[in-house]
Amino acid sequence: MTHITLKNTSTGATRIVKQGFSWTVFFFGIWALMFRGEWRVIGYMFLGVTIVSFISFMLTGQMWEVSLPSLGGLTFIYAFFANKQLKYSLLNKGWEIV
Repeated sequence: MTHITLKNTSTGATRIVKQGFSWTVFFFGIWALMFRGEWRVIGYMFLGVTIVSFISFMLTGQMWEVSLPSLGGLTFIYAFFANKQLKYSLLNKGWEIV
């Protein structure tokens, strides 16, 4: 697994971002995203779960049986893109690749 080192131009802080599958997001899901400060992604995930739950409720009348598995499914899918998204998020905030 490769790593990319990013440096904040204003504070001088450095951060190492891994490439590839995010095992922390896979195992810890929303908690890992909260720790990273990816609030926008958390909002998108909850929006996706809300939409899936609403559609399920309209079709079957059952909501909670679908909500939690769909959150787990979205977390699994997002684990493939989490590290790349973190890298682009930091680059957009002014960090530079060292």
